[in-house]
Amino acid sequence: MPIGSPQFTIQSLDALDNQNLESELKNCKEELFKLRFQKATGQLETHGRLKAVRRDIARIETVLQERRLKVRTAPQAVTSDDSKTASKKSKSKTDKKVADKKPATKKPAAKETTVKKTAAKKPVAKKTVAKKPAAKKAPVKKGTAKKAAPKKATITKESK
Repeated sequence: MPIGSPQFTIQSLDALDNQNLESELKNCKEELFKLRFQKATGQLETHGRLKAVRRDIARIETVLQERRLKVRTAPQAVTSDDSKTASKKSKSKTDKKVADKKPATKKPAAKETTVKKTAAKKPVAKKTVAKKPAAKKAPVKKGTAKKAAPKKATITKESK
């Protein structure tokens, strides 16, 4: 069984138009805000409801995005007067679609000889980088060496 409210199944969301989906999305976001507030104050009794509401929001947003991308279509509102004309139009469209789906006879194509040109691959030369010899350090005279700065004291967990 999927997590979420039973009223927000994909089939029920498909039946809603975009305007109703937007209002449901707004209601779910408000409910999620209230649930988060209850959780912060320690008044939340059903912690599973947070997950369910988040999933509902995700489902609604998915359906809306799919409609924007025209992967999923919004339902068409049909009135009683339009239902007669809509059924006539749908029949004529289906007749055309059936006619279009008839298998077309294929004519055998004339055989043509074609010569494929292949590009010759050029060998790739690997670049080698010569290593530079390490620079020798100049000897340090006794009186001119810099003294090292004293180390800063570090605080460890033991010294606290």
